[in-house]
Amino acid sequence: MKPFFCTLLLVLTFVSAGCPSSGTKPDGDPNAPSADFLIGRWQDNDSAVFTFEKVGGDVKLTQIVDDDGEVFELRDFGYKAGHFSFTYFVPSTGYVVTIRILTTEGDELDADWVNSANDSGPERLVRLD
Repeated sequence: MKPFFCTLLLVLTFVSAGCPSSGTKPDGDPNAPSADFLIGRWQDNDSAVFTFEKVGGDVKLTQIVDDDGEVFELRDFGYKAGHFSFTYFVPSTGYVVTIRILTTEGDELDADWVNSANDSGPERLVRLD
């Protein structure tokens, strides 16, 4: 199991009042593409499921779920340096993890990740619905 995924045993319930805005154009960049392509559930290589929903006209990361039930704290979601990315805190390890979406190919997202322990690597998320 990759070091990142040892930390990615998760369940995140997004509390919109405690998180930054994550709209269709999350950081307000007028050149940012729509985030609507993210709407739905995406599964990573290690079975974590990332759920993006449209809430009040904005696309939000509403939960990240893995089979052990750990809850993660969403720190950021936005469009930065030409890519959508999101950052969250993993309480069990103390790591902060950032996933950056690099390309989309139909129902697959190619991404990379880095955590606060300086581990990093490629990632692929596949649309579930």
